[in-house]
Amino acid sequence: RSLRQAIQGKMNIWDREFVVSELANLGGENRQGRMLRTQRYKYIVFNGGARPEQFFDLQLDPGEVYNLVQRPEAKSELDRHRALLRGRLRETGDDFRPGF
Repeated sequence: RSLRQAIQGKMNIWDREFVVSELANLGGENRQGRMLRTQRYKYIVFNGGARPEQFFDLQLDPGEVYNLVQRPEAKSELDRHRALLRGRLRETGDDFRPGF
């Protein structure tokens, strides 16, 4: 779905719970990823690499410096974002498989 209207300021994308993007051929022909963005958080997962899973609180860390994947206080939100992405993969028939 095009985000053109949102970019032009004619549509608020946050009337949705989240948006998802697909990342392909990142540093290699078979390296792929998915990004799920809610209003406050960004969840990124790749099918391989040194940091296959990343989770950022964009309200407290807009520069995406602190990966919260290993932080106990972020576990419930991280689990929620994992579930949202799994549901979206099922809903769309996406055969992407995370590398963790």
